[in-house]
Amino acid sequence: MKAKLKHYALRLTITVGAAILLLMLSRFYLHLNPEDVKGWMESIGFFGPVVLLLLFVIRPYLLIPLPVIAVAAGFLFGHWLGAVLIFLGAVLGATVSFFTKRRKAGDLDLGDKNMEELDKIKEELEDHGFKFLLMLRLIPVLHYDLLTSLSARLDVGWRQYLGATVIGTIPRAVLLGFFGSSILSFEPLKMIILGVVAVVIAVLGFVLKQNVENKFDTEELKEETKQLQPPV
Repeated sequence: MKAKLKHYALRLTITVGAAILLLMLSRFYLHLNPEDVKGWMESIGFFGPVVLLLLFVIRPYLLIPLPVIAVAAGFLFGHWLGAVLIFLGAVLGATVSFFTKRRKAGDLDLGDKNMEELDKIKEELEDHGFKFLLMLRLIPVLHYDLLTSLSARLDVGWRQYLGATVIGTIPRAVLLGFFGSSILSFEPLKMIILGVVAVVIAVLGFVLKQNVENKFDTEELKEETKQLQPPV
């Protein structure tokens, strides 16, 4: 338990440190300011959000991490519009990826494979589909795209998947949009609010993650999933 807590605290410290470094570089080295970015986005007009949404759709196939594009959306479009675009883009991309993987790969038969953790996941999805999916969307125990692949191949109902993805993506979209929009402003109050929210989410995430890891060996689950090599 203590080792896991130290590991989680180290990851949180590295993430926060990297975020602070990014903020400092953008503000004092690159000399970017909100007015310049706003003017550039206004010159693009309607095509800016459209291009961003298309990028979200193809993102899983380019292996680009979701937070990278999400933070860029907050950076370019501001907190609230950025959060809306992050939400729409993430849900749209996850939905397209879900149906594409399901059509190409089909359902996954674990009957002749020795994959205990995937068997446990399948049982949970069959017994508590929406609730279990929502929990995994809210906690970063499994990679966002990995959960999409598993859901597509473990015969999860598309309504359950879409509902859990829609609700579970909202907090992440708001937080990443807020962070992205804060890169240029560098306002002390906004930084404090962002820090407090990040810590609260991290603590809640750790507690929920412990509950999940009491049931599943998440590292073994990741290894088992790699062996499947589902097609894109």
